[in-house]
Amino acid sequence: MSVPARIEGFLKTAEEDLQAAEALAKLGNRLAAYHVQQAIEKVIKAALLAAGADAGVEHRLDELMKKLPESDATRVALWPLRSYGVFATAFRYPTTTGRLVDSPPQAELDDKVA
Repeated sequence: MSVPARIEGFLKTAEEDLQAAEALAKLGNRLAAYHVQQAIEKVIKAALLAAGADAGVEHRLDELMKKLPESDATRVALWPLRSYGVFATAFRYPTTTGRLVDSPPQAELDDKVA
């Protein structure tokens, strides 16, 4: 697959993840945060491809962002959201004791989705 097509694919699926996050956030569903994380990850991977790099199978947001130059516009814009990396798994699985982790406060989630 060509690089432009992969970039377009990452951006399209990032948009779909944001749509899912918006819909789930309205329901107060904990998985909204997961979809925010997924959208961020895909935008970073698109930016890496555009810069001539491939992210491979890395999923940690901070590690992906570090592959971009510090002055890169995508890195600068998304750096404050790197803490969302934990949301890749935090809300999708119960803890070893069976407890479900509380999702972020609704106002914070709405802000991140926006």
